[in-house]
Amino acid sequence: MSYNVILWDLDGTIADTRSLMEYSIKEVVTSEENKPYLLKKFNPKISPYSFFKKYNIDTQTGMKKYWHVFTRYIDDYVKIYHNIHEVLSKCHSNDKKMAIVSSLPDQKISLILQANKIYHYFNTIVGYHDTKKNKPNPDPIIEALDRIDVKDKKESLYIGDSPNDQKAARNAGLDFYWASWGYFLESDLSQPLNVLISPEDILEYLS
Repeated sequence: MSYNVILWDLDGTIADTRSLMEYSIKEVVTSEENKPYLLKKFNPKISPYSFFKKYNIDTQTGMKKYWHVFTRYIDDYVKIYHNIHEVLSKCHSNDKKMAIVSSLPDQKISLILQANKIYHYFNTIVGYHDTKKNKPNPDPIIEALDRIDVKDKKESLYIGDSPNDQKAARNAGLDFYWASWGYFLESDLSQPLNVLISPEDILEYLS
């Protein structure tokens, strides 16, 4: 099947933010008395907020510092995955509509895209604060489709790496393709599963 609209998750799909998340977490936990050991327990499969809550770190203070560090060091730590730029360029050249649907705040998404010179490929960005409910709720995907005026969901797909991405796509009635190079294992997701081994695989589905 061919698609004319491609919705992308960001972290773990387009951009590898693992190192930046770990560094930002480190800056928070090392400032907490007797809690630097917690850095070893962080896993990018869980959100920083959930991590702080689980280990009794004040979430308001922790998230404020986390986002301060995260924003400051985007240029140093965030890299896009191999060949993503070429794939996005090819999709753009073939007049595909593209959007980011991510659980990151809009500002962070924009900074990551701009730092890696891929911002211009996307018709719109839907981040954490753009809908009342977030993934796995379908609202962020539906918001993106509405913004780029998509009438037929059959021409659209969503690419992501997490169970929440998969559930959001299915809840929205979109085909989902799993970015196997991301943070999650195939066993984390439900079957059947459309698997992308590398970003270039998406080019197979261009009409």
